[in-house]
Amino acid sequence: MTDLDAYLRRIGYTGPRAPTVAVLHAVHRHHALAIPFENLGALRGAKVDYTLPALLAKLVHGGRGGYCFEQGYLLLHMLRALGFIAVPLIGRVRPAGVTGILGLTHMLMRVECEGRVFFADTGYGNLSLLEPLELKPGERLHHAALEPRRLIAEGPLLVQQAEIKSVWTDIYAFSPHEAPAMDFEIGNWYTSTYPESRFVRNLIAVRLEPDRRHTLLNREYHVRFTGDRLESRTLASPAELREVLVQRFGLVLPADLSLECAELKWTA
Repeated sequence: MTDLDAYLRRIGYTGPRAPTVAVLHAVHRHHALAIPFENLGALRGAKVDYTLPALLAKLVHGGRGGYCFEQGYLLLHMLRALGFIAVPLIGRVRPAGVTGILGLTHMLMRVECEGRVFFADTGYGNLSLLEPLELKPGERLHHAALEPRRLIAEGPLLVQQAEIKSVWTDIYAFSPHEAPAMDFEIGNWYTSTYPESRFVRNLIAVRLEPDRRHTLLNREYHVRFTGDRLESRTLASPAELREVLVQRFGLVLPADLSLECAELKWTA
């Protein structure tokens, strides 16, 4: 049972439920604005559970967010429940300044409706999409996120890029063809349990609003607005960190949830 009604209440969507382009954009946008990106589960170094019952308990009923495999599989299940043709894809992240080839550790999906092909992705943290990207390689899209986005072809792959300070920057490369379940199993295991994974060593949270993005990396809290205005501050205590996660990121945090990780230090 997908519990579609509960999911739509969670994201605040009350519109039509037909598998149309308009509904796809609306549901994607509502999801992106309602469910924050966060890796609090991975801080324990325990494999993250992205089965549907776990996702419903945590992201829908529990007031929490999740990272790409959780966000992706939840949206995938719900789009299918709405009647969309949706398949999971996996990609290689291309962080700025990194020249080597990284593992297959990012989940997104291909969605087909009304004879058109879109790529949906609510789980990339500080560069998550507000709305899906249509398969029109090279076309500059403003509405998808705070930064203009585009897809470019690279041999058999597609690369999502963001225009940052007038420079087109790679975000990740992916095959547009459905990936096998084992790729996600391995990618999720590596991302959430490998001791050197950035998701095990760092506390990360991101929340989107229509005109701004809240980002937390350990003690550093930033709010970036449309037009590139930036507000930043360093959090001074564990109590302030918990307050920001609740008040600014909208997370429901159990009192006993550990927020400790290797890179989060409170001493000078």
